Amino acid sequence: MIKYNHYAEKSFWSAYDVLPEQIQALADKQYQLLEKNPLHLIFTSKKSRTFSEFE
Repeated sequence: MIKYNHYAEKSFWSAYDVLPEQIQALADKQYQLLEKNPLHLIFTSKKSRTFSEFE
């Protein structure tokens, strides 16, 4: 399996620190899932709509 390196900027941790504990716990759980299986379907991206499609 491919080894991925994940990191967060200082600004992320500043924002993370002010989140409610319940939300921090959810974020931690999702990060653990990412570390365990970075190819999990929850982490796949999909094509987003362009700005002109909203006009």
